[in-house]
Amino acid sequence: MQNESPLFENRRPGAGGETPLGPDVPEITMPGPSLGNGPPLALLTTVTLSPIVVLIGMRISATATLAPVADPWVPSSGIAASIAVQTLADSPISMVQKDASAPDSSQGAQVTMYNVNSRESETFVLPYDGVLSRADQKRLTHLFRCKRTGHELSPDQGLIKVLAHIAKRYDGHVLEVVSAHRHNRGTSRTSKHRTGHALDFRVQGVNVKDVRAFVWQMQEPIGLGYYREQKFLHVDWRPVDGKIAWDQRTEDSAYKYWPKWSGGDPHKKAQKAAKAKAKKKRPSRGKALRSSQPQV
Repeated sequence: MQNESPLFENRRPGAGGETPLGPDVPEITMPGPSLGNGPPLALLTTVTLSPIVVLIGMRISATATLAPVADPWVPSSGIAASIAVQTLADSPISMVQKDASAPDSSQGAQVTMYNVNSRESETFVLPYDGVLSRADQKRLTHLFRCKRTGHELSPDQGLIKVLAHIAKRYDGHVLEVVSAHRHNRGTSRTSKHRTGHALDFRVQGVNVKDVRAFVWQMQEPIGLGYYREQKFLHVDWRPVDGKIAWDQRTEDSAYKYWPKWSGGDPHKKAQKAAKAKAKKKRPSRGKALRSSQPQV
């Protein structure tokens, strides 16, 4: 079978020489490999350079017409090249670029916060290290402003760290801001709300006791208050004071520190354990008297 296409020819160099090309047709010659001890082989591919599309669009069927399939001298590199061209032509390359503005979930937790007093809603990515971007810090400071005076104070990084872990645990749930920063006369000077270290909150769609249990098991220096009547939690960051828990049944009732759900006061438990240990080491009265008698 011979190639009848005027655009390219494949032929063996014969004894009688090669058929000359036209004067306007440039020639590209690619030497072929030798096969064992047989005669040297050469693959001469002649193409016209003007129709470049013809070269790019080569197919295996076109390669098959250049020589008989049974001929051992046809190199397989021509077929491989055609397959590669065909694969690139039929397989679109996806050029997907990462959106630089998309939040990085590996560095923080995304959460939507709703202020129940101002009825404002904002979405943040709270970083696990508590360090917000300048823009997010400005938005969060405004959302956490004093509901009575409008005074703004940036929330503490420790508080943001705690909120980030809560947002991760309850992914997809809205966090309700009941009370954040306070800057009015009725607020105690020692209140964590005044210094931006505290937040009263709820997690929409989640039982408050479940959230309470999750927050309390954190190994962080936090204060956690459970307000039964209003059904919200108070959490604050207190690295100096240490971990503490309290409970309030009604809005006007007194606080009960170290309620049962917290496991009790660890200081009292430690004191009780120390007393029990000392009591075991102290000898009984009868044993002490016997040991004081002279041995005969």
